[in-house]
Amino acid sequence: YVNLLFSVLGLVLVVVLSMLRSGSGLFGNMDFASLKALQYVYLFVTGMIAITAMVLPGISGSTVLLITGVYMPVITAVKELLKFNLKMLPGIMVFGFGIIVGIGLSISFIRKALKSYRSQMVYLILGLMLGSLYAIVQGAATLDTPKPALGFSTFSIAGFILGLAVLFGLELLRRATEKKNAK
Repeated sequence: YVNLLFSVLGLVLVVVLSMLRSGSGLFGNMDFASLKALQYVYLFVTGMIAITAMVLPGISGSTVLLITGVYMPVITAVKELLKFNLKMLPGIMVFGFGIIVGIGLSISFIRKALKSYRSQMVYLILGLMLGSLYAIVQGAATLDTPKPALGFSTFSIAGFILGLAVLFGLELLRRATEKKNAK
């Protein structure tokens, strides 16, 4: 039961990050052309967290970027940079340095943590995944026209059934491949 505290910690961490996201929290609207000092720090830390999430099993880095409200601003900044709008370069570089530092720090830390504290890490990861449901239900906060939060009026039963069908189809394909390889 003590390990459940790690699940609660992961859940609370994601909910707090969701509340800090751009446009609705402490860091304001994330515009790469005119970032403030605190926003550079936020971008750096977000890059570190996002790449760490990609190393963890079951956690998506893009989901972390959505949760923190940085996904759309980063995508927009990269598009603008490809159009040679160099005002975006400092923010993208800070985000990139965060990714590099995150790779350097997280891989060895996660390996050691999974080796020494496997059970606690699994519960923490479960908490992070459960917490991400909160962020998904709230929807993307960084769109110019925010989408409504997930509810019965915005839920698509057809999309849900299609998603289930794809999952079951992939599972059947995996099992068939395993049987074929076992022979």
